[in-house]
Amino acid sequence: MEERDNIIKSAKKIFHILEVLTNNTSASVSELSKISGYTMSTIQRIVNTLVDLKYVKQDPETLKYSVSYKLYALGQRLE
Repeated sequence: MEERDNIIKSAKKIFHILEVLTNNTSASVSELSKISGYTMSTIQRIVNTLVDLKYVKQDPETLKYSVSYKLYALGQRLE
């Protein structure tokens, strides 16, 4: 897929991680890194941002991440 000059690459990464999380029940930073091909430090920054915005939540026991109801609510507004 050809990259265009007028895109925000970090936004593409964020949406890619959201897509991965919506296709999986939950995933750890290392699992997200393996699936996406992004470094673990990049994944950590992305999930930290998404948790801060409340679009992703972290299970305190497993430390895995999953999408939150806020993301589902956002999708419901489109219907």
